[in-house]
This record gives sequence, structure tokens and C-alpha cells, in this order.
Amino acid sequence: MSENIITIPDTDTERVAAILRTFCRDHDRVRPEAVTVTALEPPHYRLDVEGATFRATLLGADSVVLVQVDPADTSVDLAPTVTRRLVAPPEPPPVPDPGLFDVNAERRRVLGLLDQLRHLSERIRLATRQVSTSRSDEVARLSSLAPTDAVDSGYRPVDHSITLRQMARTSVETVALLADLRRLLGEAETYHRATSPRLRDALVALATARSGADSLSAVPSLASLGEVTADRFSQHEVNLDDLTDKLDVLARAVEEVSPLVARFEEAVRIHVAAMLETARRAACHTATATLTRLRAQAAALRVETEAEALARDAAERLDVAGSVPRIIWPTPGSLEPPKLG
Repeated sequence: MSENIITIPDTDTERVAAILRTFCRDHDRVRPEAVTVTALEPPHYRLDVEGATFRATLLGADSVVLVQVDPADTSVDLAPTVTRRLVAPPEPPPVPDPGLFDVNAERRRVLGLLDQLRHLSERIRLATRQVSTSRSDEVARLSSLAPTDAVDSGYRPVDHSITLRQMARTSVETVALLADLRRLLGEAETYHRATSPRLRDALVALATARSGADSLSAVPSLASLGEVTADRFSQHEVNLDDLTDKLDVLARAVEEVSPLVARFEEAVRIHVAAMLETARRAACHTATATLTRLRAQAAALRVETEAEALARDAAERLDVAGSVPRIIWPTPGSLEPPKLG
């Protein structure tokens, strides 16, 4: 057999695909894209995989002979031949009829929206339930969580930096939750408006099919042929009724939480503004305490050192102290350094 390799024509694509499916079924660790197929003299094909070469020979339209061969000469067999029936292509996924109402998909969407709405609403409720009705009261409440006059067991001021940072991060998260709730409410309202008419159409179509209308569009799915028509209708009706109930629950949830959004937003506004004021007050207190301590240390530095006193005494005995520059201190309370002059 010669090695005259030709380009596989388009009409040969299905046969090559069938050979690949059959070969990969026997070699389940080999992926189809890892096999290189070239056409030899009909009806022979060469299959190259990593480390091995095979020859495939079609037998009619439903079988193929596979054998491992010498890569240098595909006419030389290196193993016994095996005959396999060609593997048919996989069944394509069913294409949903655009005229049908996918009850399960819509039910999952409704339940997803409802769960998110409940989760976000509850988180915001927990985050805002202790917020005061005025900013001054909220500042007092937040300040009590990080009192500036608190001291530890050694009577040292307590550093509230970590506490304040956590409180501020909670404020940021609450603002994000409020934005997510507003977005989700809009999404749920839009979905309800779009789905309700489609659900009514599905119910009308079910009633039409149950009445046995002559139009072919009223013929229900034939995927369950052999079952009692009433049973097929009843299950679909149960699914539609369940979806109707869930859609009503979503509508009620949106209706119940919508008035609370304005109250949530007002509480978040009060809390965020109070948190900023509390953080700034704490920063002012820390800066004041630090500067007071530094001023006390600076005042202690104005005292003449022992070395300066001894050197001044020696200089005065020799009457040379007047020619030495004196220390000029800045205004009392200032943190500016002294200079000689």
C-alpha cells in the first residue's frame, strides 16, 4: 500500500469523525483532538497519536478495522487487527421549542431572586437595627464603642485604631449592601413584569390544549407518548401553578421590602455620617494627647543640662562665658527646635 497522502475532502468529514469516535472509545484516555487523521488510498486512513500509529480501514458504512502499524510503512502491522462497529454521533441536545414555557428554568430564576432578596434585606436589617434616629445620638453610640478616656490595666490609654477601622469597614459594606438591594429590587420588578404575561399565555395554551383545539399549535409535547394525556396535562399544570405561587411570593416580597428601602437608606446615611465624625473626633483626641505629651517633654528640655552648667561655671571663672553663643528657645509650648545665637 502506498503512502500517497491526499487532502480529506469535505464529503469525507463524517467518515473521519466516525473513525475518531470509534478509536477514542477503544482508547478512552486519548482525546479526539490529540489524533491526527490523514487519508491514504481509499478506504484506508492513518491515525497518529503520541507514540503510536494506527491504520483504519472502513468496511462498508458501519464497521472499521483498526490495527497498530509501523509509522514508516503503514502496510506493516505491529499488532492483531480488531473490527469495530462505527460509533454513531451523539444525540444532539434537544432544542427547546421557543413557543414552550420552560417552567423549571423560570422557577429556578424566581427562587434565586427571592433568596437573594431575602438575604440582602435581612443583612441590611441586622446592620441598621441599632442605628439611632439622629446623627448626634449615633455619634454618642459609636463613641461609646471606642471611648477616648479608656485605659488599660497599666493606666495607659487604649488604642482604638483596630476597632475604629472595623467599624468603618462595616459602614462601607452596609453602603454596598444597600446598593445591591436597590439593584436587585429593580431586577425582580423587571422580571415580574416580563414573566407574568408569558405565564398567562402558558396557562391559556394549557387550557386550549385541554379543550382539544384543532390547531396544531395546541398539540402538547410528544416526548411522553403513550402516557395518558390528562396525566401529561396535569403535571404541567401543577408546575405552572407552582410557578404562579412562587411569582406571587416574589411580588409580595418586593412590595413588602420596597417601603423599607427608604428607611434603610436614611439609617445608613445617619450611620455613615456619624462614623466619619466619630473617626475624626478620635483622630483629634489622639493628636491632642500626643502633642500634649510632646510639649511636656519639650518643656523638660529647656532645663540647663549638667554638662552645660559645669562648662558655664568654668567659662565664667575665666571670664569667657560672654563670648559663647547662648541657647535661644522658641515661644513656650512650641515644638520648634532651639538655636544658638
